[in-house]
Amino acid sequence: MYKYVTRLLLSFCCLLIAACNDRNGMLPTSGGSPYEVTVVGDVDSILYNTLSIDVEGLPQSEPMFDVRETDVKPTDALTGVLRYARSLVVVDINPKKYDKLRLECKRNMYAEPQLIVRICAPSAKCLRDTTSDGTVLQGNTHTLVELLKTHESKAYIETLQHKHNPKMEAEVKRMFGFDIPIPADMKSCKRGKDFLWISNDSPTAMQNICIYKQQFRKRDSVMQVNIKGETDSMYMTTVHDACSVI
Repeated sequence: MYKYVTRLLLSFCCLLIAACNDRNGMLPTSGGSPYEVTVVGDVDSILYNTLSIDVEGLPQSEPMFDVRETDVKPTDALTGVLRYARSLVVVDINPKKYDKLRLECKRNMYAEPQLIVRICAPSAKCLRDTTSDGTVLQGNTHTLVELLKTHESKAYIETLQHKHNPKMEAEVKRMFGFDIPIPADMKSCKRGKDFLWISNDSPTAMQNICIYKQQFRKRDSVMQVNIKGETDSMYMTTVHDACSVI
C-alpha cells in the first residue's frame, strides 16, 4: 500500500494539555496491522469518518486508516484483549466529568508498538464540533490524525532498524555511494545504467524503491527505459507535484 511507504515527521502545536508517556521493557507484540485503528465508544461514526479520510497525493481513493469499531464499553476497553491493540482510540463522553474536549495518550503500555488515545468530551456535539470537515480533531496539543500517523512512522522506523536487507543496502552503496535502509522483504531488484529498482514483489501490497542518477527533468525517460509495462509503449511515470529528489 502506498500509505505504508510514505513516512512523515510531523510537528505539533500546543493548544491543550495532552499527556504522552513512553515505556520501555519486555512487552508482547501488539495486535493489528500498520495503520489499523480500533475505536471504542464512537458516536454517530464521528471518529470513523475522521480517521477514514483519503490519503493525499494518490491517484485513487484510499483511506488513511483501517478503522475497526467495537461495541465494547469504554470502561472495559483496557481490561480485555483490546488493551493489546496496536492503535486504540477510546471515546469517553461524560458531561459530569468534562467541560471541554481533550486528548490523553499513552505509548507502549501493554504491548509494543502501541498507542492508546483517550478522547474526553462533555457531549457528542462537542466531539463533532471540534472536527474540521471530518479530518482532524482541532484545538488539541496533538491532533488525533497526527498522533496516529507519527505513531506508525516511529514504529516503521524502529522495525526497519532491526529488520533490514544488508545485501541490498550494500548494492546501493556500491552503485551510488550512499547509505539507505532497505526493508527486509525487498529482495528483488533490476539493475540498469546508473539505475536500481528494488521491490518486494508482493501481489497485494507491492512496495518499490527506484534509485538512479539523472537530470531531474528527465526522470520519466529513465522510467521508460527501465520499467516498462505490458508493451513497450507502457511505462511508469512520476507524479510531478508529489515527487522528491535525493
